Amino acid sequence: AEARRIFTSAQQGALKLIRGFPGLLPPPVESMEGRWSAAEERAIAHRSSYSAVGSLATVRQRLQEVLEETGADELIAVAQIYDHEARLRSYELGAEILRSLSSA
Repeated sequence: AEARRIFTSAQQGALKLIRGFPGLLPPPVESMEGRWSAAEERAIAHRSSYSAVGSLATVRQRLQEVLEETGADELIAVAQIYDHEARLRSYELGAEILRSLSSA
């Protein structure tokens, strides 16, 4: 639940771009419900189709799927996370996951 809440910053940022109002990354919100239209939600979901959000197991599984779907031999991690400490923690967890994928 916390990862989904944190991800709302990236979703809001994408929404601002779609609407033509780029700017600073907004703080997370509890829910995106009521903040976007159905078309905007679909557009942002499409833009986020390779995102990996959730628990360590969920993210590991999603990254494995991305590697298999694309045949990529490397990944670039980008974390649009409002809170600096949460962003650092996300990169730490991501590194842990990538180490486990490379040893699998």
